[in-house]
Amino acid sequence: MSDSVSDTGPAPCFIIPSRFEGATLSTLAEDIAAGCPEGWPPSLVLDFKRLNFIQPAGVIFLSNLIWWLHRHGTSVQLINTKRNAEALRYLDDSRFFEQHCRKKLFRHDRHFSEASSFHVPRGQRMASGSRLPP
Repeated sequence: MSDSVSDTGPAPCFIIPSRFEGATLSTLAEDIAAGCPEGWPPSLVLDFKRLNFIQPAGVIFLSNLIWWLHRHGTSVQLINTKRNAEALRYLDDSRFFEQHCRKKLFRHDRHFSEASSFHVPRGQRMASGSRLPP
C-alpha cells in the first residue's frame, strides 16, 4: 500500500541540521510534513551538507524516518555524505549507511567511499539478512 502522491517534479530536498539533537529532530519532521502538503512524494532527498553533530537519538530518528517513509511509498536519497565530518563517521560506525544503503561510507582505513550520494532501496535485504520494510 502506498500513501505517496504521483509527482513528476523534482524530489523535495530537506537539509539535516548542523546539530541533530533534541528539538532539531522534530523540526526536521515538521519541515518534511510542511514540504509535502499534497501527500508523500514518490521520492525525497535528505541532504547531509550541514551535519556536524548527531546524538544517538538522531541516528535512531533518521533510521525510523527512512523506514516510515518507505512504508508510505516514498524512496529516499541521501546526498552530501562524502565529507570529512565526525557526525558522518559516527553514523557510519553505528552502521546507519550499511543498514540503509547496503554499504559503509568509510573503509577501516578511514578513506571515503567513492559515492557522494546513496539511494536507499526499498524492500531489499540488508547486510544482516533481514529485510528493509517495503
